[in-house]
Amino acid sequence: MDADIRAIVLGRPLPDRQCRAAAIDGYRRVFAAGKGFPLLVAAPDGKVSGVLVGGLSRVEAARLRHFEGDDYQLARRIVALPDGSRCTAHLFLALARLHPTNDEWDFAAWRRRDKRRFLARAQAIMAAYGQRRIPA
Repeated sequence: MDADIRAIVLGRPLPDRQCRAAAIDGYRRVFAAGKGFPLLVAAPDGKVSGVLVGGLSRVEAARLRHFEGDDYQLARRIVALPDGSRCTAHLFLALARLHPTNDEWDFAAWRRRDKRRFLARAQAIMAAYGQRRIPA
């Protein structure tokens, strides 16, 4: 997750000591069909690089779950760290209602093309955090 988006979602920027590079084997990061955001799909020879975040409070974890929404489930997987060690991490995997494309999602391209628009979307999503949903 982009550091600016992460700060909106968590309600604060994270210090560098809470973020480490990590990678997960057996997955590819592709576009969700009709969306500008990615999802992970199983791929035997795949590898996805990302950021491992530690030391989140319960409130911050709840904010993260709110942001990811009902289209993702929290899962535990083994990730590799740059020093070659491995650890268990929580990550969000898409549910079947989100459909993957075959198009690789590129973080650098997303930052150039879509980040500005997505910042506003993240702020809107998080503005609803903690509000009770009232049935129609």
